[in-house]
Amino acid sequence: MTQEQEIQELIKKHLPQQVGETLKVTLEHAEKDAKKVKEQDEKLIERRKEIDKLESIIQEYKKFDERNSLLDAREKELEAKENKLEIDELKYQLSAEKDKTEFSKNIALGIVRNTEYRKTIFDSENQEPYQDYTGNWHYPQPKSKVFTETETKE
Repeated sequence: MTQEQEIQELIKKHLPQQVGETLKVTLEHAEKDAKKVKEQDEKLIERRKEIDKLESIIQEYKKFDERNSLLDAREKELEAKENKLEIDELKYQLSAEKDKTEFSKNIALGIVRNTEYRKTIFDSENQEPYQDYTGNWHYPQPKSKVFTETETKE
C-alpha cells in the first residue's frame, strides 16, 4: 500500500466523513502543487541553462565590440595620417608650382622689361690685289669689321 492509501484509511476510521473529504481535497491540491513545483523547477533549470548560454554569447559579443572599437580607432588614426600626408604632398606640390610660376613670371618680366636690343655684325672686307713697282702681285689679307648697334625701345 502506498502512503496515500494508508492515510485515507486512517482518515475514514478516525475522522468524520466531512473532515476526511476536506483532507482529501487538500491532499489533492498539495499533490497538484507538488507537480507544478516540480514542473516549474524543471523549467527554471532549462531557463538557467538558456540564460548561461546567452550570457556566454553576450561575452563573445562584448569581446567583438571591444576589438571593433579598437579597429575603428585605428582606422580613424590611419585616415588622419593619410589625410595629413595628402595635405603635406599637396602643400609641396603647391610650393613647387608657386616657384615655377614665380620663375616664369620673372623670365617673362625680364623679357618684357629688356627694351635694349644689341645687334652685332661681323664682316670681312676683301682688298683688291695690287702690283708693286717690281711687277709682283700682292694679295692682302681681308680686314675684319665689327659693327655693333644698340637700340632702346619703350
